[in-house]
This record gives sequence, C-alpha cells and structure tokens, in this order.
Amino acid sequence: MIPHPRTICAITARGRTTRRGIIDRVSRDPDTPTREDDHADDDTGAPSGEFTRRSKRGVRFWCGVIALALVGVYLLWRGALWVRVSQEIAAIRDAGQPASVADVNAWVGEGPASADNAAYIFNDAYTRFHPADVWVYDDSLFGAVPISPPDVTLDALASPTDPDDLARHVRLLADNADTLRLLREAATKPDCRFLTTLTVTPNIGIEPMGRVREMARLLQTEAKVAAERGDAAGAADALITAWRIGVLIAGDPRPESTMIAHATQTEVAGTAMRVLSRVQLTDDQLAKLLDVTADGVSLDDLRRAAMRDRALWLDGVWGDFTFFRAEFESGATGELQWVAYRAAGLRDVDRMIYLQYMADVIDEMSRPGPDLAKRLEDADRRVTTLRPVCGLTVQNIWSQLALACQQQVAAVRAFRAALAVERYRLAEGRIPASLADVTPRYLAAAPTDPFAAGPLRLTRQPDAPGFIIVSQGLDPADPDDDIRFVVRRGNGPPTPLAPLAPPAPPASSLPVKP
Repeated sequence: MIPHPRTICAITARGRTTRRGIIDRVSRDPDTPTREDDHADDDTGAPSGEFTRRSKRGVRFWCGVIALALVGVYLLWRGALWVRVSQEIAAIRDAGQPASVADVNAWVGEGPASADNAAYIFNDAYTRFHPADVWVYDDSLFGAVPISPPDVTLDALASPTDPDDLARHVRLLADNADTLRLLREAATKPDCRFLTTLTVTPNIGIEPMGRVREMARLLQTEAKVAAERGDAAGAADALITAWRIGVLIAGDPRPESTMIAHATQTEVAGTAMRVLSRVQLTDDQLAKLLDVTADGVSLDDLRRAAMRDRALWLDGVWGDFTFFRAEFESGATGELQWVAYRAAGLRDVDRMIYLQYMADVIDEMSRPGPDLAKRLEDADRRVTTLRPVCGLTVQNIWSQLALACQQQVAAVRAFRAALAVERYRLAEGRIPASLADVTPRYLAAAPTDPFAAGPLRLTRQPDAPGFIIVSQGLDPADPDDDIRFVVRRGNGPPTPLAPLAPPAPPASSLPVKP
C-alpha cells in the first residue's frame, strides 16, 4: 500500500527535526551519548575520533622506524667506508711507503747539518742574483725542454753566436759574478733541504726551487760563452756544476722538487748539445761528464714523488680546511660547507677515490714502457667518471707529468750516448756505426728509448762531421715528435768579444736567511 503523501511529508519532517536536534546537542556537549548507528563512519563500527588517533599513531610509528633504519644504514655505510680507508692507509704503510706528513719526514730522513746544506747558500746566492731576459727556455714548471726542436739545423747549432747576443751574455755573467761563486760553493755540498718543516707547512710553495733552477741557467750561459771563446775546460766545468745543482734540488723532500730537478738536468743536456757542437772536449772531460750524469732523470724518481704527494694530501690537505678555500666559500658559509662536507661522509668518499687513483698511478709507473702515458690517461678517465665531490681530491695530472718525465729521460740518455760517441770518436778516429759499438767500454749498455722497444738510434750526417742521437718520441709516425741530440763540429773560429764596461754593483733585495 502506498502511504498518503501527507504521511510521507510528516515522517520526513520529523526525521529532519530529530537529526537537527542530535546535531545541536552534540555541538553543545561533545560527550553526549548518541546512538551507535548515528556516530559510526566505517564498516568496523569504531568511533571516527578513535580511528583518527590510531591512524596518526601508526604513521608516526612507521616514520620513526624508517628514520631509524636510514640512520642505521648511514652509520653502517660510514663505518664500512672508514674501515676501507683505514685498510688502504695501513696497506700503504705495510708496503714501506709514507701515508702521512710524519711518515714523509721519516722517509726522507733528518735534514742535513747547516754546514752540509746547500739551501743556505742558494738563499744567499739569490739575494745577489741579477736575472735577465736573454734566455730562450721553456719556462713551464714541469715541462720537458726538447733537446732539439724539429726546425733546428746543423749549421745553426755549429755557427758562431751573434756578437751582440754574446756580449749581452757576458754582461749577464759579469753582473752575477758573486752568484756564480756561491753556486759553485753550493754544488760541493752533499745535500739540500730548504728551511721548511713538513709537519707545519706540508704544502709550502715551490718558489725557492724555482729560483735555484733560474740561477742554474747562469751556469748554462757560462758554458755557452766558454764554448764560444774556445774554452773547453770552462765549458765542461760549468756543465758539471749545473748538473750537480739539479741533483741537489731533487734532494728536497717536496714532490715538486723532482720535476724541477728533472727540468734543470734536461736544460743542462740541451746546453751540452751547443757546447759539443762548438768546442772539442778532451777524453777526461767527457769521462767526467759521463760519470756525473749517471745519477740522472729517472721515472722511479717521479714514482717516489707521487708517493710523497699522496701522503701530504692524505694528512695535510684533508686535515686542514684552509687547503679547501678554493673549493668552498670563504667566511662562515665556507666553514659550514666544510662541516657538512665532513659530516655527510663526502670527505671519506673523496679520500677513497683519491687513494684508488694514486694506487693506479704508482702501480703503472712501476711498469715503464712506451705506452705509459696512455695507461695513465686511462687512469685519469676512470677517476673522472667517479665524479669526486671536491675537485682538489683528484690531481689527474700524472699522465702529463709522466710523459714529460719520459721526454726528459730520453733527452738525458741521448746526452750521455753522445758523450760516449765522442769518446769513441777521439779514440778510434771515426764515428761508430751504432751505439752498440760504444758498449761496454764507454757505456755499460746501449741506452734504451723510453718510447720504443729498443735502443736509441745513432744517425750519421754524410755531409757533415757530426751525428744525431734520436728517440722516436710519443708518436712513432710523426718525425716532428722525435727527440734529437745533435752534434756538429763548429764552423769558424771563436767569436771575439768587445771590451765591456765594469759590471753594475749588485742590488740586494732579499734578506739572507740564517
């Protein structure tokens, strides 16, 4: 039966009135009990307020669980990374290599006594040094100086120096008479250690050694001037003294000293090429040069420099914020960045990347060969893909340094081979057919080419009384990449020198260190 419309309206109106009354009572008194079916809002029948409270407690609980899990994972990661770094450093020490500034100090030994330390004399010499712009050298810090550029001609080497240029060189030597005297005194000392304490200043600048390299060019200039004047003994003495200074520089414990010493010795070899082309040294002078230059450029020197550099970085760089000024902002913001860098574990990440890279570099250097530069370039690419956070952590310059060292090794070996050829020519009256002929009387073995699987090549000049020692260089297909030591007998008599005015008095600019 269908209800009458009036009945439906009455029921509906009564229901609205009832619900409005319930709502009014609840708004006035939240604790007013209501019927269960009027207050339930889910299928469980649980009150909505209690369900909301349970949901919030659940969310907070699981958020806490996740946070604790993340903290635990982070701590485990930091701990594992710290253990790996510690194990790598322990392995370095177990191999007898330095891993800290203190290790480097112990590795290189105590500094020499003042009476045996050439550094004091070098500092004194520099206060009296008058540099000049008459040199034509590669002024790059670590770059090799090619023995012979591709466009050099035999006649250019053997021809007399222009009188005006020679006069300027003589003036330079006269202005630096005191400096030359002190350099000769320094060359008699057994050791050189500049006034630095690695424990206090592990990253001290290389300026003192750069100054010594510059002063060593005075001796090379003296050798050239002596050769122009026909003074073979004076030229040989200047070459020997300049070479010994290069050896002394290498005795300083800072890694940069090795590269600067190598560059100095290569420059001396280049000067000897001019000397041998202008004047004939005696067999005794040649033998003395061969004996002195036996302690020459070596790739193992660069390998040991890499070990020292790694130790100084591990201990000195990551332990002191000041070394990262270039990577982080200055002031309070930079300090906060440094704290965050360490707290987030990124410092240990960078240390691990650096350790892996340097281990590859040192391992590759222990296996020299024509492809050494390529192998080190591969190591550079591998470490670059790891994208360290702080750019200072990766000094991917060792491939360039190793290439420069290989060029220097080739130059010095060619220099020594030329000395042996000259001794053979004086004894036999002719140039040998190959470098094998000078062994074992003048050299224990034919010097090998660091860029090839064989010895250096000896080339004779059919139209000139001279010869060329050749290393094929990095690119065997490019003749312009060859490193050549050229000897050509001099053309014409020694160049006469015009009289010069008295030298200018020295101008002291730097205090002499005690």
